[in-house]
Amino acid sequence: MNKQNQKGFTLLELMVTVAIVGILAAIAIPIYNNYITKTRIADALTHGRVYAGKVTIDKEDVVEAPSGLEYSKIKLAGSQKKPRVRIKLKKTIDSTVLMDPDDRAGGKVIVLSEESSDASVQWVCTTNLPQALIPEGCTYEEGVGQRKLLAEWTEGKGEACWSPERTARGKSGWAVGSCTSCNQKGTQRRAEKGKKPGAAKMHGTKCSGQYFDEETLAKIEAAKEEAATPAVKQSGGFDYGTVWKRGMDATACMKEDEDADTQIWVVGEIDATSRATIERKREDGDKLMKEPRQHADANWIAFKKSKRMLYYCVD
Repeated sequence: MNKQNQKGFTLLELMVTVAIVGILAAIAIPIYNNYITKTRIADALTHGRVYAGKVTIDKEDVVEAPSGLEYSKIKLAGSQKKPRVRIKLKKTIDSTVLMDPDDRAGGKVIVLSEESSDASVQWVCTTNLPQALIPEGCTYEEGVGQRKLLAEWTEGKGEACWSPERTARGKSGWAVGSCTSCNQKGTQRRAEKGKKPGAAKMHGTKCSGQYFDEETLAKIEAAKEEAATPAVKQSGGFDYGTVWKRGMDATACMKEDEDADTQIWVVGEIDATSRATIERKREDGDKLMKEPRQHADANWIAFKKSKRMLYYCVD
């Protein structure tokens, strides 16, 4: 009985086959990633354009943005006169199989800005997406991810209004724009002096028709809390109220120690009237009337309350 010769693949043939498959995969997978990601971006942009159309139709009322989208979050920004639709792309938008991190769309932003004329309304698309992923009809703009602020108001620039968003970014709060309900003459006079509007006039001087998303509102509230928190006073690098230690290079004063029912020396200031009284008594020859720091170093506590009170900390 004759044995048939059985032939198989040689090691070289297998290696060549694996190499060819690898080359094809290296070409095909990025193309696939790019295609899937661009399809998802187009889907997000479509939702944004539909929403922009609703904003155009009804500007008087804030149109609720679509929620629960798989690949993007859409918010209304800008103002009633110049609305913008901000499309923030989620991390899930990327098809990330072997994708270069620099080519990803997650975290990028697409902004639709309204440009109106007598004849029509158009929404201009700008984005900070990588060039390979920019949708047709959109242009690249590096800073599009940052929410645009109203221009700073200066004399001669027109109407002035107060922008909480500018103050939240650490900038001058006075911006170019119409206010909610204010007298422009008085408002501009205050803006020229750089003074913040008082609590009673704050609402009326705010820039009208502004749209704020949750992120911006959070920044505004954080700025308010920071402004409301009093700064800790210091002297010589020590916080007011720090217990005095001999040789400190700071101003000193005395306060009640409630735990020990006595007085202690701390870093702080005495009031101007007490300081003037001490100076006068020193000129009259009262040797006990020394500088607060000298008494603090010696931990001196006056027996007479009338003298001790002169060294108490001012509130």
